[in-house]
Amino acid sequence: MKKVLLLILLIFSINIYSNEDKKIGLSLAGGGGKGFFHVGVLKVLEEEKVPIDYIAGNSIGSIIGSLYAIGYTANDLEKITTMIDWVTIFDDTPSRREKPMDEKIFSDKYAFALPYEKNKVRTPQGVFYGEKIYLTLKDLMWNARYVKDFDEYPIPFRAIATDLISGNPVVFSKGDLAKTVHASMAIPSIFVPVRINGKLYCDGLVSRNFPVSDVKKMGADYVIGVNISEQEEEIENLSVLGILNHIVSYRGFDSTKQERKLADLLIETKELKNYSPTDYSKAKELIKLGERIAREHIEEIKKLSNPEKFERLQKRKKEFLKQVEKNYRELNFISRVEIKGLKKIQPELIYTILFKKVPFYITKEEMFEKIKKIYATQQFDKVYFEFEGEKLIIEVEERAANYLRVGFAINSYTGTKLFLSTDINNFNLKGYKTVIESEISDTPMVSLAHSFFYGIRNKYGMRAKFKYKANKFVYKNERYRTGLYNFDNFIGTISTPYLDGGIGLGVDFLKTEYSNKNSEFDSSYFYYIFRYDDLDKDNYPEKGQQLVLKNRLNIDIFNFEKNTKPNKFEFKYKNYIPIFKEKLTLINEYFYDNLKMETNNIGDIHYYSRVGSIKDKENLEFYGLRKDAVITDSINIYRIGLQKKLNNLTYLIGKINFGNYKDENSQNKFIRGYGLTLGYKSIIGPLNVSITNNALVSGSLIQFNFRFEI
Repeated sequence: MKKVLLLILLIFSINIYSNEDKKIGLSLAGGGGKGFFHVGVLKVLEEEKVPIDYIAGNSIGSIIGSLYAIGYTANDLEKITTMIDWVTIFDDTPSRREKPMDEKIFSDKYAFALPYEKNKVRTPQGVFYGEKIYLTLKDLMWNARYVKDFDEYPIPFRAIATDLISGNPVVFSKGDLAKTVHASMAIPSIFVPVRINGKLYCDGLVSRNFPVSDVKKMGADYVIGVNISEQEEEIENLSVLGILNHIVSYRGFDSTKQERKLADLLIETKELKNYSPTDYSKAKELIKLGERIAREHIEEIKKLSNPEKFERLQKRKKEFLKQVEKNYRELNFISRVEIKGLKKIQPELIYTILFKKVPFYITKEEMFEKIKKIYATQQFDKVYFEFEGEKLIIEVEERAANYLRVGFAINSYTGTKLFLSTDINNFNLKGYKTVIESEISDTPMVSLAHSFFYGIRNKYGMRAKFKYKANKFVYKNERYRTGLYNFDNFIGTISTPYLDGGIGLGVDFLKTEYSNKNSEFDSSYFYYIFRYDDLDKDNYPEKGQQLVLKNRLNIDIFNFEKNTKPNKFEFKYKNYIPIFKEKLTLINEYFYDNLKMETNNIGDIHYYSRVGSIKDKENLEFYGLRKDAVITDSINIYRIGLQKKLNNLTYLIGKINFGNYKDENSQNKFIRGYGLTLGYKSIIGPLNVSITNNALVSGSLIQFNFRFEI
């Protein structure tokens, strides 16, 4: 009897030792938005108290796996993946509030920008640079910022990427975690490759999408493999992105077949074929699917349960992760700053934005604010940062100095317009910018501007500009065509984040055609201008203000024989206020134009205010009026409205406006209009369809507008 008891105790002790000593690894495959499936599997593993000793992941698997390795729980990951605005973080556009004023005014006009150097257009290496994705990862991984060895995390971790030159898989075990994970998810041609230590890396799906063997090499005795890769029978149902993924990952596809055989517990499902790698909006569905499929393997999972070891792991993770809250406002001491990647741009640009003398203290909030401001200068494609003890390292990739830009507009009243421009920059402290713009339409425009400036965030200098613009409109039943040649010299502040202003001197040479007659008039003038702009978005802003004040005063410094003497005051103000937990935006807008003339020359007609239409730069916007419905020398408009954000891309806007103007007989007239606009923010510009009343006669108006230019 004693021998039997001893044998039972011996077997029991061996089982205890085996469970305690068994090392469990987790392999997470890549697959874009389908990777939220991983979170559901992790939830089940946690419920059954399965301790994970090692994790390796690729692409979305590296994102989920790395966050789990540094301390986040499955519930934390569920909150993160369902709350992130994935549409926004894929957009490389810097925060509009941080853009310099000249960039807000200029770059917002165009849908496409192609860099070129030495008279050759440089094709981009990908659609997205991924700066916002990187900063999002950096924020989530803040507690690991000082830990460069991935084996020192609560769960040792490996990220898989592909060497772009050799095409071979690379297993990262050290480095900047956010940048490494960013490289692991850089899908070729979708994302620009990530440079690490001089080499370019892209998504591991090209070479090894399902890293089971890598977990075994880490020391795992038992590997749980979660595979979300496309199966052969799914290929015909793939989206454009899915097809592209498959084309560039033939080698990775073959590798997955072999890696699947190495998993001790393989969790996968053909139901994932109903989802696309772009289905980031379906996080909740995919998490639930992951839970359900994992529970189909519940018996195997229960055998891996080890509550005591699991609780020890959870304790380590909490201790590691609590640095997020502890260090969120904690001062980080910086005794040295190193800047990498600068070739043409002077380091003073970055030092000026940091604004601190070394040594200095900086919080997490301040650090991200500074990096966003550096990126918003529009002079870098990528901005990375990391800490090495007390040293702050900022690594940048400079943008091309020259760009060819293309934009267009389609309007139900004005037809189609094509906008082309090129800009040539010198980014030094004492720099210059040359801009050539053109508009191809039945009212063509061409301009050449050359600016000299000094400074980085606050620039002061001068700009010389030549512009030709044709126009046509009907006034008093008379058809007018005008051609304006304008020379303009401006001195002042030409670029600050929120405001600019200055004074200028200009000359107009104006030709007017009407009633088969030609008239030529000239005018010289002095003007001053002030602008403030902190709107959060180019199109469909949700908060912020915009103000423009401009006053033109005629002067006779050239003694033209035939001259017109228009003095014009312009005031424009827009205010967007978020209400009801930012689900609605209250819109207030006010416009005032007043033209005073010292002569009655027909040339003055060019300077009249043209009112009507929606989203038309040549007219003051007014709901209820067609284009050029009102042409007057004096008008004020007040408009109030509500903007409802239906989803990340679609808006419903209702507005009512009131106007008071002088008609052709100098009599005061009052008008009122109202309407609804359905707006869609497409990849190449906003699409607007509006229905309004007719403010002048009974009936309604429908207006269609598709343009990138704002």
